[in-house]
Amino acid sequence: AEIVISAMTKANIPVLCIHDSFVVDYNHFRLLQGTVSFAARSILGREVALSQNYVGLDVVKLETPHLLEDYLEMRKLDRSPGYLARRRVFQERLAYLGGQ
Repeated sequence: AEIVISAMTKANIPVLCIHDSFVVDYNHFRLLQGTVSFAARSILGREVALSQNYVGLDVVKLETPHLLEDYLEMRKLDRSPGYLARRRVFQERLAYLGGQ
């Protein structure tokens, strides 16, 4: 995780580490995937299987450009009530702390 966080930080890409997973902006999926593979090889000396829950926009653009419009349309779907509630609480906390 330290290698991944350090490399992504040097590239000015925010990364969130949650247990054995990483979250980045969907434009940087390929870089994250390559960085995780590099880190595994550096520490373990071999490749490891990587799982992914989502496909990044960068991957769609390169590998399936004919699906780009569909991918972008899906991102415009209405947010769930739970998400909206969590977002409101987050924004209230930011305002309270003077963040925005």
